[in-house]
Amino acid sequence: MDPANFNLLEKYDHDISTLKEKINKIEKDKEKILKSITNFDSLGIKEIEKAFKHINKKLGILLRYFLPDSDAKIIVSDKDKGGGDDKVGDSSKGDDGSNKGGNKGSNKDDNPNLDNPNINTPKTPNINYELKVKIGNWKDSLLELSGGQRSLVALCLIFSMLTYKPAPFYIFDEIDAALDLNYTQSIGEIIKKEFDSAQFIVISLKNGMYDNANSVFKVFIKNGKSSIAQIK
Repeated sequence: MDPANFNLLEKYDHDISTLKEKINKIEKDKEKILKSITNFDSLGIKEIEKAFKHINKKLGILLRYFLPDSDAKIIVSDKDKGGGDDKVGDSSKGDDGSNKGGNKGSNKDDNPNLDNPNINTPKTPNINYELKVKIGNWKDSLLELSGGQRSLVALCLIFSMLTYKPAPFYIFDEIDAALDLNYTQSIGEIIKKEFDSAQFIVISLKNGMYDNANSVFKVFIKNGKSSIAQIK
């Protein structure tokens, strides 16, 4: 064999060996990455279930600040099977009356097509969330509620989400504008009783909000300029 060809063969053998080593390293790295992704997905699902359970429990409690004889819950159902699980999130039953929301999704290794909103992945399980409300009796649809009642339910849902790992402070701009005065008073009570570790900056034109505030400032026009003064 020509020495030049022999040297070339040795070079090819060396290159193949190097590539195999790189492939093995990449395969090991891939295995570690996939394992980490699986662990993170599992932690994420557990955190979602924990948050869902908390929100579901708080929802009915907060609604009763406005409407004493009321309740609300979020029901989880499979998009394919339809229907719901009434055991999920009945706030009147407390922790023991709720099972964990969601499912664990697919275990397939193939990459999800993010352009397809209907594909089932561990992070986007194929489930529906349905809000059920009891005002007098359990309603089949939110359309059975008045516009004001739907506003209260939406506000309670927002508050229930905010109570889960609250931020240091929140800013609300006239969230009580469309509500009756007694409901404004209830918002102030919720902020005062349910958010002991958070501060709120609330813009309001109603006395019901002022009564529960620790400090009240007024903004007014003086000599053609905006001014601010503390009145409480």
